[in-house]
Amino acid sequence: MPKSICIVSNQPGPLQLIRFSLNMQKLELLEAGDGLAAFELLARRQVDLVVLDAKQPPATAVEFVRRVRKTDKYADLPIIVVGCHNDRKAWLEVGGPVVPYWLNRPFRISEIQSMVENCLGLSQPEAGVMFA
Repeated sequence: MPKSICIVSNQPGPLQLIRFSLNMQKLELLEAGDGLAAFELLARRQVDLVVLDAKQPPATAVEFVRRVRKTDKYADLPIIVVGCHNDRKAWLEVGGPVVPYWLNRPFRISEIQSMVENCLGLSQPEAGVMFA
């Protein structure tokens, strides 16, 4: 059974780029338009990873991560947040939780693929490589 990834974005551009980047791998890609829809999806389905677009209103993305972390089932779920420097600044200003995986936009397809493989344990990270 393939690993499943929930992609959370309310904008078609980032969603299409992320979907294209990951579609070449044998993964089940699920989509949600916002944090609430994603949380409902996680309640119904087993998900191995979330890729969260930070372009949502910052409090919405932050609240999603907080809610996920409070659930026993997904307390350790890997979450990759994709955004630019200003998104990260807004994230921190609203008291966003620390996320170990932050992918700065613009990114190369190989960067998101590598990060996803690392999060899912599909490949061994190179020595000295850190994501965040």
